[in-house]
Amino acid sequence: MSTSPAFRIAAPDGAPDILDQMSRSQRLFKARELALILAISPKTIYNYAERNMIPHFKIETNVR
Repeated sequence: MSTSPAFRIAAPDGAPDILDQMSRSQRLFKARELALILAISPKTIYNYAERNMIPHFKIETNVR
């Protein structure tokens, strides 16, 4: 069984990598905020959280 190599797209010179910044952040993002950053639907974020594909916290009905 082979595994595919992890490819990392380099940020343009001088541009910070948003994923690195997010991983070091202590802030919890709302689903809508994360959806805007990743250019996907908030519904997709909720779906990923429900399937435990992304780390998340549930605060009442809100996903962070």
